[in-house]
Amino acid sequence: MEQIITWPEIPEYKLGVNEPLVLSAKADTGRRIVYSVLSGDATLSGIELTPLSVGDITIRATAPAHDEYTEATMDQVVSVVDGSWYERAEEIARIRRRLDADISQLNELAKISVRDIQSIKFEILTNSALVEINGERYEISHKRFVQLFINGATLFWESQIASEVNRLSDLIGILKSKEV
Repeated sequence: MEQIITWPEIPEYKLGVNEPLVLSAKADTGRRIVYSVLSGDATLSGIELTPLSVGDITIRATAPAHDEYTEATMDQVVSVVDGSWYERAEEIARIRRRLDADISQLNELAKISVRDIQSIKFEILTNSALVEINGERYEISHKRFVQLFINGATLFWESQIASEVNRLSDLIGILKSKEV
């Protein structure tokens, strides 16, 4: 009689990221499966397969013959890719999410008219800037955006001081004209 092996498809393996693969083929007779590496660069210890380099690995699952059952085999190919690219892609995605959040905060800040500002507080931290305008808090975390904010805040305060100086100068001029 024939044995039937079932074996879920093995997903792509990310070298340097994934743990060793645990092989999980099953024989319908319940017999123990024996694995072997037919091609590719990997070590095999029992049911654990550890790929050693990028490329394809062909693995064979064998259900040995016994009593009235014949031997059954099933092969699978595991694709091994460089996992460092996936880690970098994940890091880029994290940076992108942080930048998107900063851009969203900057867009909200851009909607505020200088005339509408009743109070402003800001604090420069090691990796971010906290801004509170009229009680609303904003956090900017990207270094370049923090520098833009510092430059913008400096220009804002310089314009506010210049405006106050002009207003005081006008007031002094009015008062001097009244003294005559």
